[in-house]
Amino acid sequence: MISKKRYLSWSNWLILAFLSVLPFQPQEVQVNSIIIIALSLLSLLSLTAQDFIGFGIRSKFLWMPLMWIALALSLLWSEDVDRGLNSIFKSLPLILLPFVFSLQGKNRSKIEVWKMVFVASCLLASVIGLSSGLIKFAETGLSYHFSYQYVCPFLPPAYTSLYIALALAILIDQLRQNTSSSWWVHLGIWFFMIHLAVIFSRSGIVLLLLLIGWNLMVLLRNKLKRQLTLFLLLMVIGITALMTNAKVQDRISGVVKIAQGQYEYEGTSSSLGARMWIWNAARELVLDRPWLGYGAGGEKNALLLKFEEKELSFGVERGYNAHNQFMQYALAIGVLGLFYFLFLFWRSIRLSLNRKNVFGVMSMLFIALAFFTESMLERQAGIFLFAFFYSLIELQNSFAKTQEV
Repeated sequence: MISKKRYLSWSNWLILAFLSVLPFQPQEVQVNSIIIIALSLLSLLSLTAQDFIGFGIRSKFLWMPLMWIALALSLLWSEDVDRGLNSIFKSLPLILLPFVFSLQGKNRSKIEVWKMVFVASCLLASVIGLSSGLIKFAETGLSYHFSYQYVCPFLPPAYTSLYIALALAILIDQLRQNTSSSWWVHLGIWFFMIHLAVIFSRSGIVLLLLLIGWNLMVLLRNKLKRQLTLFLLLMVIGITALMTNAKVQDRISGVVKIAQGQYEYEGTSSSLGARMWIWNAARELVLDRPWLGYGAGGEKNALLLKFEEKELSFGVERGYNAHNQFMQYALAIGVLGLFYFLFLFWRSIRLSLNRKNVFGVMSMLFIALAFFTESMLERQAGIFLFAFFYSLIELQNSFAKTQEV
């Protein structure tokens, strides 16, 4: 049995290591998976009977593991158990991270360190991404438009955008709480916003607009006139540069076409029009089996068969998922499971509002928005991020003792 003091020290270092490599997600060796397993084993060795009862019966950290249990139970009616078992195993952090956090105790300073390490690791990933993009830009004689493969070298654009948005939320929240924050906080905010704008993913732009609004409100409320002036100047320059970029113009014209009801698929696998076709196919499947869905793993086969039926060759060839996490869960565990998934977001946001945890509210909103255009929990990069931040916000909300509404 490991003493509580030693456990907290060792687990803290493992969490710091986890956050240090989180934005990089190395594919050759699943470092994050190894760290999660080590954390879980360490937690089990330190577990007392009182800790076990507290987690299993009355712990607030039990809500997300129940989601994993629902996915596991859906194997009973899945038509592809092998694929479903792979999804269930890949989703284990939804149980393991809440379990680890339930044993961490109430240490505010430790949580702030975790958040700053996450910001630092995201900053390093952003520096590498933007540097590789600038190098390519210079090599092509200033004729190259930024491409995802250069500015997002570690994760897909939507995932990179969400990581950056959450790092921005940490910095803006720190600025909100401390009006005397040093200039590095402002520089970090500006740098991350530039990277988010350069990526220009669909969800990333929505997140960027929300973050710009939040940052402006903080600067105005704290009466930081000089920083506000520089931020507005940066916005003008950034908008001017973006509007002259061909990729940005294509994205805007694509949105206009969708608004006019034009869903033509023109061979671009990431087009919004392709997503509209995918969402329509997924919606029809949900209506066919609304209550319990197709089971973990079975929903992927059902979606591919629907693509073949509708002659959506791009979906069949690339094995696309629903490109919407809420729709993905509706397919896997039905609308009952979807309602519970939505309940997780509602509960976290409601508790954050009661405890005046602005960071918690904004973070869960950002994650929910990103889930509308991507099935992010189909990749471990999304599972790790969601499990960590949901558990972190639960831990933060447990500090304040305000009356429930």
